[in-house]
Amino acid sequence: MASGGRPEAPSDIAPRAAGRSAARSFSDTIAGLAGRDAVAREGGEMSAQRSVLDAGVRAALDAIEQPVSVASAVRDSAGRLLDFRLEHVNGAAARWGGLSPEAIVGRLLTELIPEVRTDGLFDALDRVVATGQPFHQRAAHHEGRVTDGRRYSARFELAAVAAGDGYLSAWAEIAEGGDVDLERVLERARRALRPKRLAAIDADARPRDRRRRLGWAPARAGR
Repeated sequence: MASGGRPEAPSDIAPRAAGRSAARSFSDTIAGLAGRDAVAREGGEMSAQRSVLDAGVRAALDAIEQPVSVASAVRDSAGRLLDFRLEHVNGAAARWGGLSPEAIVGRLLTELIPEVRTDGLFDALDRVVATGQPFHQRAAHHEGRVTDGRRYSARFELAAVAAGDGYLSAWAEIAEGGDVDLERVLERARRALRPKRLAAIDADARPRDRRRRLGWAPARAGR
């Protein structure tokens, strides 16, 4: 989820890491990426982060009432998934997080919402990207904190589909007896993100598995 002030890309980090002790842990690598982003934000380097999508696509996604995000995989030199970088969030997603879109775009998912590591959502997104199979979770309780933003504790409906070497996701907090058709939300977002838009997102992801094809998983999540 672009250059122009973005912190140094993981592909630049990997060669230096390779020269260090092989005992460096996966968590240390993630902490380093998150720390690099945090330092850049404090130094003002990320204040002008912009979505890689053009104005027309951003407007189409902003017209969707539910939160929507687009993210690209962050991988090490061996292709191992380290994290996801948020390439775009619509207005509803930014309002949900209590931040501006510019304060979210370019950040690592697990640095922005640390709880996705422990509540199973990161693994679910990993499977979406690895297999191309959609993810859809209904009426699940999640709680945590958006870094620099709001705390949350609610029942959620969440859905995600593969988008190149990354994902498109949508979610909603649901009240008792409430229901949201997130499959329709994702279909609407998918129409806005035409293949050429996905190509732009995939080209901006660094590093990435070039063997992956651009496209969307055709199957819908089972109920």
